[in-house]
Amino acid sequence: MKLLRPLAMAIAALSLHAGAARAQTGLFGLIPNENPANAPSAYVLRVKQEVTMLIGSYKRAWDRDNAEAAAALYTRDGRVVIEGQDAQTRELVRQRLAGVLPGAGPLHFSVMDFDTSGEMAFVSGQMSWGVGDQPGQSMEYVLVARRGRGDEWLIRSLVLMPGAQASAAPAAAAPPAQASAPSGAN
Repeated sequence: MKLLRPLAMAIAALSLHAGAARAQTGLFGLIPNENPANAPSAYVLRVKQEVTMLIGSYKRAWDRDNAEAAAALYTRDGRVVIEGQDAQTRELVRQRLAGVLPGAGPLHFSVMDFDTSGEMAFVSGQMSWGVGDQPGQSMEYVLVARRGRGDEWLIRSLVLMPGAQASAAPAAAAPPAQASAPSGAN
């Protein structure tokens, strides 16, 4: 009888420990070391890797001209803005991409900025694509991703804007013109 009591206590302690471990992994489906409350830097690193993989999946769908696969990476209420044309909802995103992808070449992207907070992540950088041997369009992008069911990241919003290089050239030409006006008045 004395032997059974310590054994029963050990079993009870193990079951309590297993229940606590299950409770800790329930948050975001993460192990305790990746839980944002326990280790924010590990969580940010994991989210950055997952969102970068999401962008990689988007690139593969783009390169195959597969608007259906690209649209599947958006939330149901997802939004894309390309060349000033807005499409919101997964179906409208698919239609918009179906019009863009056949004429676009391979997609290239860079990640210049990244941040996350809970269930949302923010990425910005440059995307470019070209048609055949023609120089491609280069655009700055801002992507907002949201964690969906099953711990899967989806695109909530992707906005492509013309690159800053094109708008910087006219601004650089303006100061010499202003400087020449006062000298002509003397």
